Amino acid sequence: MTNQNNSAFLHTVDNDLTTWNCRLNRQLNLSQANNDEVISSVYNSGNQDLIKYQPLEFMPNQTDKNIFVGTHISVFNFNYFEKQFNSLFKRANLLNTPINLALLMIDNLEDFAKTYQMPICISLVSAISEILQKKLEEPQFASLCVFGYFAVVLPELDLANCVLKLEKFRNEIAGHTFIINNKSFSITTSVGVANYPNHAKHPGELKLASIQALQHAINKGGDRLTVY
Repeated sequence: MTNQNNSAFLHTVDNDLTTWNCRLNRQLNLSQANNDEVISSVYNSGNQDLIKYQPLEFMPNQTDKNIFVGTHISVFNFNYFEKQFNSLFKRANLLNTPINLALLMIDNLEDFAKTYQMPICISLVSAISEILQKKLEEPQFASLCVFGYFAVVLPELDLANCVLKLEKFRNEIAGHTFIINNKSFSITTSVGVANYPNHAKHPGELKLASIQALQHAINKGGDRLTVY
């Protein structure tokens, strides 16, 4: 990758980290009055074209932009999440089957960014996304929302088994040592889980419930899973 392209790549990621921190700060003050803003902050592409995490020469064709499979972060993007989540929710509603939405956050990623710079954060997010996707079976899937946050959709699975599956993943991540540039890193995650029909009746409610569940996990110190 040329120096010019590398500079552009790092600049866009650094800009998004700033946005990510602002959104994280807003999440710490959840209230019924700003529900729409909170949902928009986490589950909204806005200016966040996740394709920008790609080095410029690896930009996918226009026809492939609905799925983001990158050199650095191999994970579905927001557009794919919106399409699939809405489709699976409608199916769950029609067939009266459950669907779970989990919001998974990498704990203390901002501290890693301050200490080790963005390339390390990108590698950690990428590694976790790869492990996560290997644990999911269709139609289950994970998508990157705000940088460092994954939306995990688990349809046709009761809440108890959903929690069991996500806790196994969390424990695997916590017990894994990530080696990046000859440095060892340990990562923990926090997860908020919400379920249809137990916690929400429509997609917007389910998104908000997952955010609030994650907020409860954060308020308790992180490194845990909380159900709405």
